[in-house]
Amino acid sequence: MYDVMESKSARVRISSLSTTCFAFAQEFIADVMGNVSTMEHGLRDAKDEEVFTAQLSSLEVVRNKREHTYTNQDPVFYDWFLKHSKDVIINSMLYSIRRSAGLGNP
Repeated sequence: MYDVMESKSARVRISSLSTTCFAFAQEFIADVMGNVSTMEHGLRDAKDEEVFTAQLSSLEVVRNKREHTYTNQDPVFYDWFLKHSKDVIINSMLYSIRRSAGLGNP
C-alpha cells in the first residue's frame, strides 16, 4: 500500500515539476537525450548498460541539487527515474540497441 501511495505522490510531484518548471524539465531531458544544437551526447548515447549506469550514478548529486534549487523541496525525481525509466532506456534507447536495429550511428 505504501508503494502505491509513494508512487502516486511521486507521479504528482513529477507532473507538477514538468509543468511548473519547464527549464528544470528541459535540463533533465537533455541529460537523457543529449543536445543536438550543442552536439552533446546524453545518457542514451552510452555504448552499453555499464557505461549508462555509471553516467547515471554520476548525475545523482547534480540532479538532486538541481531539483531542490527549483522546488525548495526534497528531491524525488532521481529515485523516480531509477524506478520507472532506467530499464526502458537500457532496453530500448542505448546506442548499441539503436545500431542493432539498423539505425546506423544516430
